[in-house]
Amino acid sequence: MNEKILIDIKEIEEIIDNQLYKIETPHIIKNIAIWHLLTVSEDAARMLFIKHIEMTAQEINIFIDESKYALRHCLNHIIKNSKNYQFPPPNKTIPKSYSQATELFYASLNYEKHCRVIASYYNNRSLIEKANNVYHFKHIDSIDARYSALEGFKHGAEQNLDITSLLYHWLNDSQFSSIMSSKFIKHARLRKGQVLYNYDPETILYLTQFIPQRKKIIPDGFVFSWGNSEQTHALINSLLIRCLYHILTISYFSDEKKIPGGAESSLVLKIEKEQLCKEISYLADFNDGNIVSFIEFISYGYKTKTPDPALQPLIKLEKDIYLIPCIHVLTNNLQRNLLALMARMAPNEFDRQSNLFENEMIKKLSPILQGWPLKYFSREYSINSQKEEIDVLLLDPKEKIILLFELRWMNQPGDAREVFNRIKVCNEKVSQLERKIDFVSNFKEEIILRTFPTTNYNDDADEYSVNGAVVIQGFGGHASNKDCIPIITLEALEIGTKNITSLTKLYDWIKSLTWLPQENKDFKETIEELAIGDSFLHRPALEILVEQDEYVAHAISSTKPFI
Repeated sequence: MNEKILIDIKEIEEIIDNQLYKIETPHIIKNIAIWHLLTVSEDAARMLFIKHIEMTAQEINIFIDESKYALRHCLNHIIKNSKNYQFPPPNKTIPKSYSQATELFYASLNYEKHCRVIASYYNNRSLIEKANNVYHFKHIDSIDARYSALEGFKHGAEQNLDITSLLYHWLNDSQFSSIMSSKFIKHARLRKGQVLYNYDPETILYLTQFIPQRKKIIPDGFVFSWGNSEQTHALINSLLIRCLYHILTISYFSDEKKIPGGAESSLVLKIEKEQLCKEISYLADFNDGNIVSFIEFISYGYKTKTPDPALQPLIKLEKDIYLIPCIHVLTNNLQRNLLALMARMAPNEFDRQSNLFENEMIKKLSPILQGWPLKYFSREYSINSQKEEIDVLLLDPKEKIILLFELRWMNQPGDAREVFNRIKVCNEKVSQLERKIDFVSNFKEEIILRTFPTTNYNDDADEYSVNGAVVIQGFGGHASNKDCIPIITLEALEIGTKNITSLTKLYDWIKSLTWLPQENKDFKETIEELAIGDSFLHRPALEILVEQDEYVAHAISSTKPFI
């Protein structure tokens, strides 16, 4: 019989660190090593986009997401183990360097998975046992996998076309590609192994007509050092279109000219700062100072001791030369990352504007809740020396119900540490709402009278039930420790309000949790095996079984028993 023993986490940390650190850097010169790393990363993503490697849309999203964290480990490793000589990247990839960069990149993908296990351990949410030379990772607290799956389904939002979906379509639709490619190829040429081209204004304008409107995360009125939210959206759009133009040109030209390797040496955009500013200004006509401020803010290592290429994807070399991994940028949530950067680099300024996020949630909730005319947003009540602020109060005099919503906007979490922080916030919100429900229950008559003074609904206030739910945005959520105070995403709530007309039944539907992804239908729990030295580590994992629109269809159908 093999007895399971608890493991000191440092035993695992030492093994996985050694596995990564023993890998040789792609090149002794830092700039050359970084360029090869970015080329490998872009090439791996491109292979998925052009279907040279078959994956589902969900699998591609997971790989792209994990690759961003892998790049962070790779860059740390390169910077630590290479020399800072001021050599420019070569025109053509060096086979040995490309091979070593590939080894480092895929090793870092595995390293990140191990890091998530370790982060869970240090957040007191798991333990690790060893038996039969296998490490077993186990959650201490019960985890509702349905909420984890909801994160993968973008919180219940309807599937919308975005710029990366367009790229995927354009690279695989031969009929459309033949129309598009001619516009890009005519401005391109091959010189010394590099694909060179002009960033043509006419082609840019042609391209913009296809770009869909992005879901807005940065709220109206939010201000960065370079300008307001409207200017920020313009700068983001211009950078994304610049990157899209580059990938389409390289892909179409290499296909047309049958360039070996798909012109992998040209995948990473090399550009001087002055030229980048000029090209961004084509669609964001602001002064150079504001554009420079924006570019610097998302440049790797700018004003931070712990740089992260997911947040700062532009790599600045000497002499104001930038390396831009365009697919990496296109698949980044730049809005989310700008907010995360500001929260880190200028926390006081971020906190000063934090009320704008809740205001934006209320703006979105107002039309969603139009079926219930008796409602009030953001009101503070002070009764008998007790004071509470209610985010949303809904009242139905026929059903004798008061429903409270506690709102919380969260910036979408990046790494495991941020996920645990969001879970902690969810638990805090449940406790706050429980207190507010008690407050309203104790002073129902007074609160109804103050909120709706022209009615007589307070006459039978004792007959009203008081219930509530926590409504979050930006995070999939976490199972509430109070069954009567469920947690639901704003996107899922919208599905309910579109189909359910009774306030009581809406609350019952939210509380039922039937709108969450269903195990063995929308997802299944599996065990992932990770190599760790000469052993293996088994950790719980999720496998998504359906596409996002199929899950949304399930959420809609879950409302039928409550209609």
